[in-house]
Amino acid sequence: MSEKNGEELPAHWMVSLLIDISQVNPRLDRSIESDDVVVDFVPMRAVEPEGGGLLRPEVSTYGKVKKGYTAFQSGDVIMAKITPCMENGKTCVVPELPGAACFGSTEFHVVRAEQGIDPRWIANYLLQHSTRHAAQRQMAGGVGQMRVPASFLDGLGLPVPPTSEQSRILDAIDELLSDLDAGVAALERVRAKLKQYRAAVLMAAVEGALTGDRTHFVDTPLAVLIEGLGQGWSPKCDLARDPYDDEWAIIKTTAVQSMKYVDGEAKPLPVGLAPRPHIEIKPGDMLMTRKGPRQRAGVACLVRETRPRRMICDTVYRFHCKTKLVQPDYLELALNSPRVVAAIDRKKSGINDSGVSLTHFKLGEVQIPIPPLPLQASIVEAVEDQLSVIDHSSNASPPRERSVSARPKPGNKPTPKPSHRANNLRGLKGRNKPARGRAQSAPGGRSAAPGSMATQTQALKGRYK
Repeated sequence: MSEKNGEELPAHWMVSLLIDISQVNPRLDRSIESDDVVVDFVPMRAVEPEGGGLLRPEVSTYGKVKKGYTAFQSGDVIMAKITPCMENGKTCVVPELPGAACFGSTEFHVVRAEQGIDPRWIANYLLQHSTRHAAQRQMAGGVGQMRVPASFLDGLGLPVPPTSEQSRILDAIDELLSDLDAGVAALERVRAKLKQYRAAVLMAAVEGALTGDRTHFVDTPLAVLIEGLGQGWSPKCDLARDPYDDEWAIIKTTAVQSMKYVDGEAKPLPVGLAPRPHIEIKPGDMLMTRKGPRQRAGVACLVRETRPRRMICDTVYRFHCKTKLVQPDYLELALNSPRVVAAIDRKKSGINDSGVSLTHFKLGEVQIPIPPLPLQASIVEAVEDQLSVIDHSSNASPPRERSVSARPKPGNKPTPKPSHRANNLRGLKGRNKPARGRAQSAPGGRSAAPGSMATQTQALKGRYK
């Protein structure tokens, strides 16, 4: 019985070098005679991450792409070789396409399986996290331009069962992933309802419906409620790696999510560049994105805890509450309520929705509904109690390790593990990933009954149509 990575393989399996069972980066077929022949073109953006397959490719002519691009054909495996696309799993089998030939980004490696080898077997093996990690270790090039050399594929060994067994295993994987697709779709529908429920809860909070007191709210400009409004610093940082816990780093705008701060979203400060401790993020800071795509500008959260040595970037505002007027927890939920989000949106300026900004002055004009401090505390507690309904439902399933080195036992299907990856065996069909949400525990360990969510949502939505 042979071995691969320390695991025993069935006696009738073999371990082969990829170069012995396929052609790596085969030469272009020059049989096309006219530059006007229509061909398919696959840019990097057309390949879905995590093996999600191809989105519909573009159309070009042979004369425009015959030089300077990568040629391949239906049934080939294409694998992104540049960072971060390779790490993100931009690998798939090219489906049947209508054009006379296929061309794509120069940042693809091409693997053409020999007879008796199912290209899906190769694609699944390349998509394993262990394979991607090994490829990452062999990358070469400058920062932001690291690439997997062809020599990595030439020397890559993989387990290979007989052709008929390849098909049975891959069909079983395909069936399991079809079931997984249905589960993911169901989860997405639930998440959409949870999003509506969350918005209804926050709307009710700033209108007094959760506490039954609608009479003591006073619209107050944000500028009156906060102090120390400022922004950070965005030097050129190393994007090829994540920062270590003990080194200075600049947060990305993605660290600021609606009512959630993600301190892992950061980039390390370059060696030799002095940090600026006065912009280090501390618990109690309120953060808000100040520019970017329309949906991402004006997103706010309260920092409750953070790793040390994280600094705010230039595209994020930081400010603090005047605690004699407003509690930080209340201001956070008010800034994320539909009414205030809409008011912030009206203050944004920009040529188009792909790039807008919020000035200090415009942001300060936004009106916030403010009740007395004791009522603010009651509202915060009521919101936390309501949002505990979505405590676990809003969490994404963790990705699973993909493996083709072990076969299912006869009569049994492999047990699927939770996964968010798309199925690369579905041709042109793409699939969205579940989003990650905020998990908020209810005060005192209380939890709302999930079965009551639909009733509560309809009541809240009906009240605030």
